Amino acid sequence: MKYILLLLSSAILSSNIHAQNNCATYFIDYSIDSIKFTTANFLDYGDSMIVFSMTNNHPTQGFAYPMSKLEPVTPLPPGMTVNPYAWYVFGSSWPPDFTYPTLEYFYVDEPIPANYMVTFKVWAKNLDPLLDNTDSCVFDNTFTINLNPVGATGIDDHAADTYTLYPQPADNILTLETFAGEVAHIEISDLSGRKLTALKIQSVNTVQEINVSDLNSGIYLLQITTINGKRNVMKFVKA
Repeated sequence: MKYILLLLSSAILSSNIHAQNNCATYFIDYSIDSIKFTTANFLDYGDSMIVFSMTNNHPTQGFAYPMSKLEPVTPLPPGMTVNPYAWYVFGSSWPPDFTYPTLEYFYVDEPIPANYMVTFKVWAKNLDPLLDNTDSCVFDNTFTINLNPVGATGIDDHAADTYTLYPQPADNILTLETFAGEVAHIEISDLSGRKLTALKIQSVNTVQEINVSDLNSGIYLLQITTINGKRNVMKFVKA
């Protein structure tokens, strides 16, 4: 079982509207900010999965047994396949103004090439009682992810032997233990390298407490800059 970390690109690409219904007409949406990858829980469906959120924005209409799936519109790398069962039921009901997590399963049998980008469409189903819940729709925007980010931030991941970062995952406070007088600056970024937080710290302290309560759940990079200009990076998980 492989544990795959994938990088959501900051760009949302336009795609041609599919011949099927446009999901926007159902007042539903998906969140690109919530997309993350993790190890799968069900081996029959795949060894890894992408997790994201979908919201029912309709003021009155609820849906029974809503379903979702992802469709790759650019080639997957060799050895990677999308779950052949495709559709995933993410709730027995989907009331108005509710956001639910949904997912797609994958198998990966070969190492993914560095910085391999894939673009996906998002589909939904079981959204129109008048069509006996056999309808489907597709969003007219796509998202692109990096399946194996390597060197995306231009910094080396070799800080684990020098610094201690805990807890993993972190809830509200992330603690960094360092050598006194060494660290002068800390930055937190997402996996694309987009800077989210920058902190000047007291380098005389060996324990730094970092407030991460404003971050969404997911995987982030903590960049450490020493007083002599050396940079290191560590990954951490926000619960």
